[in-house]
Amino acid sequence: MKNLLKSFIAMLFFTVLLGLIYPFFIMALGYTFANNQARGSQTYYDGKLVGSELIGQNMPANLFQTRPSASAYNPLATGGTNYAVNNQKQLQDVQQRVKGLQTKYGNNPIPADLVFASASGVDPDITLQSALYQAAYVAKQNNLSLEQVTKLIQANTKRHVFNVDTVNVLNLNIDVMKLINKNK
Repeated sequence: MKNLLKSFIAMLFFTVLLGLIYPFFIMALGYTFANNQARGSQTYYDGKLVGSELIGQNMPANLFQTRPSASAYNPLATGGTNYAVNNQKQLQDVQQRVKGLQTKYGNNPIPADLVFASASGVDPDITLQSALYQAAYVAKQNNLSLEQVTKLIQANTKRHVFNVDTVNVLNLNIDVMKLINKNK
């Protein structure tokens, strides 16, 4: 009976320690030293919450587009399609995306990340090449100069591991909207 009581006390102690004290301590550290990240890197524009810079989302047609999503940009249902390379549905999806991109942006070579869905389905970033591919269209749709849009792309470009340059689409689109409103 003593062993059972000791086990119960140990279980209760570790439940309180690891189930309550430790999580609240870590949460307090996060809110103290990395408040924006602890709150999900929420992004605001014009006083309104427009998204998280960590989660890709469907964007208006006149702005930069993120990678295709197999989960309709639903962060609760993230994931790819898991289609094999030779799957007919995969081939149809890719052909449909290529056709849509060529119709919208012309017959320039299309960056792969605009054609293939990411593994998570909610990647917030595109490659620098994908942003530059869309730049002329976004400039024209919003009555901006290509030079203005290219400067915004460069300002939002980050270099990551293995020298891969990426652009956060939400942050870039917010900067585009600010420029549009400034020019009105």
